[in-house]
Amino acid sequence: MIPDLYIPTYTINDRKLWEGDWELIKGIPVAMSPSPFNKHQLMSGDLYTYFNIALRKNKLYCNYRVLFEQDWIIDETNIVRPDISIACGDLDPEGHITRPRF
Repeated sequence: MIPDLYIPTYTINDRKLWEGDWELIKGIPVAMSPSPFNKHQLMSGDLYTYFNIALRKNKLYCNYRVLFEQDWIIDETNIVRPDISIACGDLDPEGHITRPRF
């Protein structure tokens, strides 16, 4: 019989104490990879520009923001940093994304 493994889970408060860049997925720390290569950055920049232009052109009925590498705090044990996010609504200028708006 294989014994149950104890896998500790962490929260946003734990993450604040760590050095380096980390995401939390279901309380499990995941180290962020080093800075991407030029091809990735150029493509991300193009997508960022495309989304900004498309959202302005279609005049969506929300106060949208296209964000680049912004932490999204989903809950206490899930924090991710997507390359590009589109957030709708008012954002805390000193904070992170804290709720989804669809």
